[in-house]
Amino acid sequence: MPDGLWIEPIVRVAQTIRRFLLADDREIVSRQMVGATYKQAMERLGISDAKCLREQLIARYGKDVLALLNIGVDSDWLRRVAQCQSPPIGLARNSLLIDFLFGSYNGFLKSIKTIEVDLSDIKIDECKKIILREAKARPGNGSRYVSERFPNEYAFIKRFDSAWIRGVFYSKKSTRPYSKRRGEIDDALVRHMKDRLVKICEEDCRPIKITRQRLMHGFKSRNHISRDIQLYPQSAAFIDSVVETSEHYVCRLARYLWLAGETATQIHQATGLPLADAASLARRPIPKKGKEPTYVLQTIQARRLSRVKAR
Repeated sequence: MPDGLWIEPIVRVAQTIRRFLLADDREIVSRQMVGATYKQAMERLGISDAKCLREQLIARYGKDVLALLNIGVDSDWLRRVAQCQSPPIGLARNSLLIDFLFGSYNGFLKSIKTIEVDLSDIKIDECKKIILREAKARPGNGSRYVSERFPNEYAFIKRFDSAWIRGVFYSKKSTRPYSKRRGEIDDALVRHMKDRLVKICEEDCRPIKITRQRLMHGFKSRNHISRDIQLYPQSAAFIDSVVETSEHYVCRLARYLWLAGETATQIHQATGLPLADAASLARRPIPKKGKEPTYVLQTIQARRLSRVKAR
């Protein structure tokens, strides 16, 4: 059992998470304001970069406490906080920063009221003109080159209009060579996933769940592409349209087993649904995604909760 020195910061972070969850409409603020508030507090503490922020977090909480909170300090999120004023994703990370920088959630709210974030259209337009001029002048260079040449302008636009950045450097319609290559990959990946879907859904085979990993299996550099799938719009749309939830897969499996001549008991054992519900579900046509029966949703939710408790 950890001693009090371990428990105290964990309790504070947990209390901050609770305040986030209970926040009312008056406390809702933009990510830009949160990022600017973090940046102002770090400047006040003399924290100039991600390395310094990492060292102070470890010195304040210790690696053991950070591990218990499941917060890694070796990833890229610290750099985005320190350099781009971009708050991290996730309640735990934000709650840790709030406890570290402000001492409490109330302290954070007091600080954020003093922040004025520069969102003027004039500054956004000026930064876009600089980036676009550089992209057109050197079409062979990618976004990394521009971000290194104009770091402040690039970081500002990426923070407030990342879709515009993707359109300039990664869009299929872009005339940039690198973007054309992305378009070719997008086309090839869609064809590959359609072929994979046919194999996954073979009628004479027991159904397996349709997942992104199964659709992309066998495609070159699939892991790298999967992390940035939104840069491949056709593929992203296809994945969204065919990938199954566990609830929909259970419905499809039950229907298949019924048509294959399985008994209600066998369907119950295969799906985990109560016997009567399994038999009822199997006799019905497969519902559309998001229209699964309530008892299916409840069964899958209970299964997820039991797995979480078992960890």
